Amino acid sequence: MNEITIGEAIRLWRNRRGLSQGGLANRADVSRNSISMLERGTYYNPSLMQLEKIANAMGLQLEIRFIPLDE
Repeated sequence: MNEITIGEAIRLWRNRRGLSQGGLANRADVSRNSISMLERGTYYNPSLMQLEKIANAMGLQLEIRFIPLDE
């Protein structure tokens, strides 16, 4: 399975939506620094509320799945 990190997914979708980090931050009502840190993988504890706001700002739905480690 080819998984990507949350930060990689945010960068991918932000670019597909033609948004700058600042533009996404404004839409999501989070700091630009938070977006930057998430994308670089240096912000390891975003709240689910923050992730949902970021997803919604890009017209996406946040989905959380639990998958067994042994699969």
